[in-house]
Amino acid sequence: IRLRLEGLAARRAAERAGDEEIAQLKGVLDMQEFFTQKGDSDNIIDADNRFHDMLYRISGSVVLYETLAPLHRKIVKYRRVSVRKTERAQHSFAEHKAVYEAIVAHNAALAEERLILHTTNARNSILALEEE
Repeated sequence: IRLRLEGLAARRAAERAGDEEIAQLKGVLDMQEFFTQKGDSDNIIDADNRFHDMLYRISGSVVLYETLAPLHRKIVKYRRVSVRKTERAQHSFAEHKAVYEAIVAHNAALAEERLILHTTNARNSILALEEE
């Protein structure tokens, strides 16, 4: 459910994002980059949450927001463990940056594709942790 809805939220965000929303999203992305470089996993998670929350809000769909926000919060403990691995934190930042670039270009299909890839990679990272 999350995979498809996240993609839809990114698609809609790319279609709807104005200059102010893009600037706010960039600010969150800059924070994530800073904390990723420092290896500060608590703040990386906070920036990650803010990035996704902004996408949901920019999508303009109350239904998407009210469905995705609780799903995102439910897996926070797994995501916290995942981003403690420096490599995953760096990949997550790069994936968010790719989504951001698609939104800036207002390329809805690409934004959707990139967020689905990000969500898939995040899921796979969490599942790999369970196998360790």
